[in-house]
Amino acid sequence: MGRGSTFFVRIATGDLTEVRLIREPLEAIRSTPSRGVPVSVDLHERQILVVDDGDLNRRLIRVILERAGALVDAAENGVIAVEKVSQNQYDAVLMDMQMPVLDGYSATRQLRSEGHSLPIFALTANAMAGDREKCLEAGCSGYISKPVDMDALVSTLHDAFQSEVAEMQTAGV
Repeated sequence: MGRGSTFFVRIATGDLTEVRLIREPLEAIRSTPSRGVPVSVDLHERQILVVDDGDLNRRLIRVILERAGALVDAAENGVIAVEKVSQNQYDAVLMDMQMPVLDGYSATRQLRSEGHSLPIFALTANAMAGDREKCLEAGCSGYISKPVDMDALVSTLHDAFQSEVAEMQTAGV
């Protein structure tokens, strides 16, 4: 115990005098104009819960969704996510599938067994054959692989909300 290896890597970058160094990745994202998210994509006032055990993932996804007009809440594990969904009215959940305490598969199954029908999108780094099916079998509405393509994420949510509106109009609600 207490043993291990330390490695140092040197990369020849050339002259960096004109290169702006980024000290805080989220600040760089906030100050960079959005690329690729269509102006027509508007998640205005949609309540979205982002569930991920990685703080940086939660913060990054929050910045992107808020830039698209969403109202974002966050949870770091499935237990907290189940509690929050039971106490709040969310329009969608983005659920990491690999988390401590209660994983996304179990949290999604629990939410579905409690009668929650809101869209739950799996966020997972698992991209092997069968992973999508495993997420859908757990009750997820869709599957988004990590690293997350933020433009695709916003478009996926927008499309899900548009489908929901169309279904309500067809039903005469």
